[in-house]
Order: sequence, then structure tokens, then C-alpha cells
Amino acid sequence: MEITEVIRGEEWLPSLPLHYLLYEAFGWTDTMPRFAHLSLLLKPDGKGKLSKRDGDRLGFPVFPLRWQNPETGEVSRGYREDGYFPEAFVNLLAFLGWNPGGERELYTIDELVPVFSLDRVIRSGARFNVEKAKWFNKEYLRMKTTPELTDLFVPVLEEHGCKVVDCPCNALTAGASFEGFGADFANHIFTREYVEAVVELVKERATFVADMWDIAAYLFVAPSDFEAFGIKAGAGLPQKPVDPNRPVDPRAKVFDDSKTAPFLAKDVDKFWNPDHYEHCFEVCQYITGAEFGFDDLDVYRGPIDAATLEKVLEDYIKMREYPMGKVMNSLRLALTGAASGLGIAAVLSFIGRKEFARRMTFAATRLGRI
Repeated sequence: MEITEVIRGEEWLPSLPLHYLLYEAFGWTDTMPRFAHLSLLLKPDGKGKLSKRDGDRLGFPVFPLRWQNPETGEVSRGYREDGYFPEAFVNLLAFLGWNPGGERELYTIDELVPVFSLDRVIRSGARFNVEKAKWFNKEYLRMKTTPELTDLFVPVLEEHGCKVVDCPCNALTAGASFEGFGADFANHIFTREYVEAVVELVKERATFVADMWDIAAYLFVAPSDFEAFGIKAGAGLPQKPVDPNRPVDPRAKVFDDSKTAPFLAKDVDKFWNPDHYEHCFEVCQYITGAEFGFDDLDVYRGPIDAATLEKVLEDYIKMREYPMGKVMNSLRLALTGAASGLGIAAVLSFIGRKEFARRMTFAATRLGRI
């Protein structure tokens, strides 16, 4: 059979004598492979080997690919469907119970081949760590170029109802109206250049390609359209650990049922009040020229790239002696639907002046303005 090595789990050790006898009985001893037995993968918590039940209980897959039980019909998701890169997963598996020595952990398959040896496989069981698996994927995501990640992210956008065009001219002919440098928020059409810029901005925050949608959905969909696109404000933000000594805010997970949806009620309570949001409308009028009731207010006519806008916003808010943090938090809530996220200057550089004014108008209508 031309098999030279058999590497399998230690539960096969009791069968080894039988396999030796079979090779002798058939006269195959001159072609008998070498047998090696690896320690089992252990569950992340407690004792015992890793099982499907552990994955179900702790929220991670145990199969490489989606698998359906032919007898029960039960479907189990796989690492591929969860967004893990094949090369990251192979790297992870190689380091479960083996180490080449040294501090380095990232190896391509071609780099693993010459350094792998069975004499460095540990004899004790290796405990599976799902957070380490995510770390490997994040590192491999960072190693990919922005165009590579854009190719992977475009299908995610299309799944969410957005269209990406390589040639803006064709989209313009079809009736698209691009603002800034490539976004039509009314028709949800975006140029590839725009998508690449978003990917470049958010890729350091992402662990999986799909995370980029959670991180920056508001750069493709305005809060006024969140419901139509199934976006829940704040849903993509990392959750803080629950403190058992603090009472649970019953509104902390309110999305669609809140009177303030798509904004979280707790965020509105904290950031949307006249002392803060009126400054936001003034800033919007200053940046966009849209009328929000501030007489004799000069309008900023300069460029709106992120670096320039950051200084313009800071200088204006300081000059007016407004509370910087509170103004920025109120602006972020109106523009993104969440209380935390990307910098305001970066967001404005993507959505442009007209969309800035539209989102502030929606916030005034949805959340109220005295």
C-alpha cells in the first residue's frame, strides 16, 4: 500500500499488537509502516478528551467542515463555515501537542514540513484553546493584503444586500449617485475602491472576515435602514464581562423592541440629551452647510479626509468650549447607532457631507430634538 507511517490517537494502542500480527500473517513485514500514537486533545475546561458536546456547550465547532448526521439530521457547523482560514487552522493543529522549539508560532505548511518531527511531540494530552485558535486566524488575516481581504469581504457585503462595482461608470449609468469617494447609500452601491478603504481601516480589529461587517456596517448602511438590513445597533461590539455583583440593566439587550430602535435605549439615555446633541447639530451645520437653525454660522469648505477632519472638529469644539467627549459620543450615536466604534473623523471621511446631514436629520426625528 506504500504507507510508510501511521500516526493516530493513543486509543489505538491496544490494537497495535493485532496489527503487527496481521502484517506478519500476510507476509508484509518488509513493507510494514512505522506506528506512532499521539496523546488525545483535551477539552478546554475540566478533564477528558475533547468531544462534540464540549463544542456545543462552549460555542465552538469540533469538525473541520459543516457535517450533517445522516441518522438524526443534526447539523454541526465547521471551522470553515465559522470563517477560519485553512492555513491558520493547519498551523493551530500542528501546535497542539508539538513545538519546534523557540518562540515562533506562525508557520506556513511549507515551513512546517522540514521542521516537524515526532520526537518533539509531547506525551501528555494537549488542551484545546478556542481563544488561541482565534488568535491564529487573526494573525493570518493580518498577513493578507487589503486586495486579498477585499476579495473575501465582497461576498459578505453581497449577502447583506450591498452591491460592489469595479467600474463606477456603469453604476452611474444605471442611476447610482456616488458621494465622497464611492458610496451610494440610497441604493447601497459601493465602488471597490471604497470597500478596499474600509477594509484597510478595520482589518486590524477583525478576527474573521465577517467581523468587518459587524465592525463597520454603518459605513454601508445608515441607521435609518438598519431594520431593513437586519442590523441591530451595538450587536457587533465586544461585550464586557458580566459582573455578578451589579444589577442587570433590563434594557442592555433591547434592540428592536426599544422605543428608540435602532439605537440602544441605554445609549440614548446616556448620550442623547439637549446639553449634548445641540452641539452636534451645530457641528453638522458647520461641516456640511445643512440648515439646523444656527444663524450666522460659518461653514467649513475644506477637505474632509480623516486627518484634516480630526483637527477641524477638535479645533471647533475647543473653540466653542464644548465638552469634547460628550459631543463626540453623541455624534457617534447618531452616525453609527452605537456608543463606541471607529473614530468620528474616519466615519465622516467615508460617508461624506450629505450623508452626515441625513443621519443627523434622522436622529432628530427618531430620537427627538427640543
